[in-house]
Amino acid sequence: MNICVEVINDAIGRAIQWFWKNVYVIANIILFLSPYGYMYLASMLTYSRGYVAVGGEYLVPVVIALVCGMFKGIADKLGKGLDVPVPTQRFTEIDSDGEVRIPVERSEELILYMADLEDWLEKQGAWSDAK
Repeated sequence: MNICVEVINDAIGRAIQWFWKNVYVIANIILFLSPYGYMYLASMLTYSRGYVAVGGEYLVPVVIALVCGMFKGIADKLGKGLDVPVPTQRFTEIDSDGEVRIPVERSEELILYMADLEDWLEKQGAWSDAK
């Protein structure tokens, strides 16, 4: 039983990780497919009512656009969007003598940030000639 729970937790963790890695692409796919969903929704509502009416279905595109905008903003903050990933605070410290240093406790965070930055640069085509 414990093994089943671990497998399920691992699968859910991987799905969540995949979602956050691809959140920008998911938002673009939703924006691309949403007009077809709007057409389907409008035709089904017209068919069920028997007439064309202005109703709550005009709120659906606004909600979808807001959600996709939120997804793109999250992707930008995570470094997966179009904007350059920016750390929450500086990694370097300058002491009174003008010497620059990086605190040891933040070195792992710096390495992860550099990986995000390199992923972003690669996505932008910075190293397309290197391969």
